[in-house]
Amino acid sequence: STPSPLPKARSAASLLGQTWILTRRGFLNIRRDKMSVIGNLTEAVVVSLFIGSVFYQLDGSQTQISARSALFYQVGGLQAYLVWIFHLHALTSELPIFDREREDGMYDVGPYVISKLLYAMPVNIVMPCIYSLVIYFMCGLRVTGDLGGFTYFVIFLVDNILVHMVALSLSLFCASAHRNFAQSSLIGNSVFTFMSLTSGFLVNVMTIPVYLSWVKKISFLWFSFQTLAVNELKDNYFGCEPIESPQCQPSNGNLIMQSLGVPDSMLGLLGLGVEFVVFQLVSYLLLTFLKNVPELAAQGNDGTAPGSTSSDTTTTTTKTEKATDKLLPTSLSSPTQEIQTISSYTSIGMPNVGRLAPSITVDVVDLSLSIGTKSIWGASKVVPVLKGISAQFRPGQLSVIMGGSGSGKTTLLNVLTGRINPDSDRIDGNFVFNGHVPNEQELRSVVGYVMQNDYLLPSLTVRETFKYAALLRLPVGIPLPEKLRRVESVIQELGLKDCANTRIGSELARGISGGEKRRVSIGIQLLTDPSILLLDEPTSGLDSFTAHYITETLKNIALNKGRTVICTIHQPRSDVFKLFDHILLLSKGSVTYEGAAESMVSYFSSLAYQCPLRCNPADWMLDISSVDLRDPTAEMESRKRVAMLVENFQEYSEQRRMAADAAPDRLLHRSFASSECSATSDMLRQTHKFKRAILPLRFSFPVLFSRSWKNFVRQPLLMTARIMQAVSFGVILALFYTRLGTDASSIQNRMGVLFELTAVMFIGVLNNIAVFPAERNVFYRERADGAYSTISFFLSYTFQEIPFEIITAFLFAGCMAIIGLQCSATQFLILAYCVFCVVNCGESMGIVFCSLVYHPGFSITLTSIVFAFATILAGFMNAAMPVAYKILNYVSILKYTATVSSINELDGLVFDCTPAELQSGQCIYQNGNQILENYHFNPDDLYLYIGIIGLVTVAYRAIGFLVLKLNKRKFTQ
Repeated sequence: STPSPLPKARSAASLLGQTWILTRRGFLNIRRDKMSVIGNLTEAVVVSLFIGSVFYQLDGSQTQISARSALFYQVGGLQAYLVWIFHLHALTSELPIFDREREDGMYDVGPYVISKLLYAMPVNIVMPCIYSLVIYFMCGLRVTGDLGGFTYFVIFLVDNILVHMVALSLSLFCASAHRNFAQSSLIGNSVFTFMSLTSGFLVNVMTIPVYLSWVKKISFLWFSFQTLAVNELKDNYFGCEPIESPQCQPSNGNLIMQSLGVPDSMLGLLGLGVEFVVFQLVSYLLLTFLKNVPELAAQGNDGTAPGSTSSDTTTTTTKTEKATDKLLPTSLSSPTQEIQTISSYTSIGMPNVGRLAPSITVDVVDLSLSIGTKSIWGASKVVPVLKGISAQFRPGQLSVIMGGSGSGKTTLLNVLTGRINPDSDRIDGNFVFNGHVPNEQELRSVVGYVMQNDYLLPSLTVRETFKYAALLRLPVGIPLPEKLRRVESVIQELGLKDCANTRIGSELARGISGGEKRRVSIGIQLLTDPSILLLDEPTSGLDSFTAHYITETLKNIALNKGRTVICTIHQPRSDVFKLFDHILLLSKGSVTYEGAAESMVSYFSSLAYQCPLRCNPADWMLDISSVDLRDPTAEMESRKRVAMLVENFQEYSEQRRMAADAAPDRLLHRSFASSECSATSDMLRQTHKFKRAILPLRFSFPVLFSRSWKNFVRQPLLMTARIMQAVSFGVILALFYTRLGTDASSIQNRMGVLFELTAVMFIGVLNNIAVFPAERNVFYRERADGAYSTISFFLSYTFQEIPFEIITAFLFAGCMAIIGLQCSATQFLILAYCVFCVVNCGESMGIVFCSLVYHPGFSITLTSIVFAFATILAGFMNAAMPVAYKILNYVSILKYTATVSSINELDGLVFDCTPAELQSGQCIYQNGNQILENYHFNPDDLYLYIGIIGLVTVAYRAIGFLVLKLNKRKFTQ
């Protein structure tokens, strides 16, 4: 009979219990994620102050009345967009965890969705309250009327709270539809564009095509615009007496509402509440029924699955990859170049190549490290991390640093590689290589460091990853065939032959296992044959067999290759422990044992700590040398025990040193050791014989570009999103604006189109955030290893993005031509040029903030705030902005592109306004030049500003390069 399927795992807690537990967990996470909380609150304060200052104390003049419409749009639209993009990025990282936990039956979808609302409620209420208070009173909005001044403010506040909640639910909807940030942001941008175009500001709602008029009925930005307009304009007159005069009609709030197509109703608040509920329900359904299945890992020599059919797409991709491979030199050695470095590298499995790099003994002498920290209030304190550590690590031995969490294991490795922050970290004591204090160049030449986290490009195969690493890390003088043979040797030695043609993979695309990724990271360092190999937790996340295999491999590398191998291992199995030659045991930054692994048990036995029979010595050792924090009594007793162990070892170490000095053969040994250290120290100083020089630009650029391009084009969703972000935006604009005429309604619509061009900048930011962080992580790690220069990486990234920006610019300009903007050949090229420069500057802004801030949510918040400021300052919102902002605006690319695109479109354009429209104030301008004059755009500046746009674009990219280069943060995590 057919076996019945296994029952689905279910949570032991009730739905109410699940909600309570998830709410508590989420609240703790928010409370401890100070950067996100500070970023959210700072964004609310800064943006509200900025908007309040731009629209400060609006009066009853015609310009200021027009500015009120812009304010109604910005209050809802800007904050909603900033909230949406911040939470969307957080959710695309969080939902994969939700998928795993839900698959394990830990909780259901309903409790998860409800808990997200509950634990974030304090922040989500405080933010719109701050936002509303600052804007309402700085802008001088309504304080008198039939309803009473306080009631008008409450309506304004409730509107902002509801818009904030709708933005949160929209971010959950987008992330539920797709976990990939590039794809979910494409979905969200499309939804947001539809909503903003029906908001009442960018398009006159009375001119929206019939087939799209229904969108207004579901647009939360229209509901917000309607509510704010009615709240401010109904029965309100702006400084015109007597109000019955025909000249006062443009200042009559009711007529302004009529011209905007806003109904006299407060049902917008109800619409916002309904839309919030709808987005939450749809998100619930998507999370329940839309299963998130990672893509299968591609295999094969060209990165495609074996046996797969060669579709048109696959053929195109393969040809593109082969085209980039042609950029790689067929031989990286020059006949005229002195090949002085080939003999300095031992080939793994390569005959006839000697080892010149010396075997190195690492002595750590009374090393202490203190880290200066600052609280968010500016108070500083010094935290000791390492305390007087002395140890010796010899070549040919597998040395292991052990200790509980927070004992200083990783910190010690970072010190030995020079990856510390000189501004906040203070080091006392020293460490020497064969008696010589190494400089940064020498560290880079003889030390290989495998960090705890694996940063690998997900779409490359294992073999390709090694190939590119060999081309970037090995000396130019080694012929290409020998580099490739070394790659194959490393693959063979680390047992990666079976997965050599499988892609690395990521959270969203299946690839090799975690253990195989770890071995790839180790192999990258082995390619350069370092004298000292440091590894941080090389067995973490591996199964027992693989952990034993990796440890045995490391032991053979140390023994057979004469390397000094030092690794940190948290809690090894007993069979792995037997492979250790030397152990350094740390507890809270102090040494409790250092010496031969085989002597450790007997040493602790001499202190009356006898290891029980059939007990793993590593587990037992960690138990007695760790601080127990479960309760105050256990903590006090364990701290006393650890302090005694540290003191006992200091006495034991001193006795051991005195006994060694008194040995009869000590004088002979000391003389021999002195001459040996002197010889190897001289060799160490002569780093030109075996140093790993930074690969020159002419070699590194084609390798990096080929690697980056291949990784990118193998992610079709990402590549499609990069192009379609702007194209879909242009198509949506074309649907709403159709063929622009020259009647009175076209004035508002035309200005709406020109304003929307500024939003293209954030498309560049989104494209960057989707791609750059992964490339940045790999770059910082490889730069720390001395593989290549910043300019090489920067140029390869720039040349990868430019083709897509050019395609985007022409496709978007084509959509604008369909709309009906003036479109001679010259005007089309000018528009495409502006779009290209704006998108490029958006990418540059992304580079700057992703390089300055490693916290992704905080980085997005800062980028969004700067973008919002630049959009408001572009000149469309309020022509009468403060002088200080006008000066600041000169560094914004949007000031110049707004001017150029407006002149390009409006200069010489005549509108067909009827006498009735002129008299009622519905047609304020009769020609485009009047609009240009109102916004202070001078047609004579057209070609001057075109040149300035190019210079500003180059300047933005140069700033991105400088930030990337000058950011000297050592990549330790």
